[in-house]
Amino acid sequence: MSEYKNFRKATITIFRPTASGEPAEIILREKDQRPSLKELQDMVGGYIQVLPLERYDDVYVNEEGEREELPVNDNVPAWIGWDGPPILGPLVVLLGFDPDNDE
Repeated sequence: MSEYKNFRKATITIFRPTASGEPAEIILREKDQRPSLKELQDMVGGYIQVLPLERYDDVYVNEEGEREELPVNDNVPAWIGWDGPPILGPLVVLLGFDPDNDE
């Protein structure tokens, strides 16, 4: 059972890159069911890649961000704990979905 089940609904947060100096573009959605592969691909704009994080299993980016020359995403929140190379393109974080039930 996810530690985030205290949310009334599970949340999908999309952190999109913005031009330098502009406010962060953050999209928050509530959903009863885990997004499908197609929905995740639409959110990141292509093939998905899971970021290897200790605390979160459901953090996704565009797998081909470098090849597609996507912009650096300066809106990646520190709380996800990413200390790797810059994130290119959108970052999608799912919270509150039960990993055992795929919901």
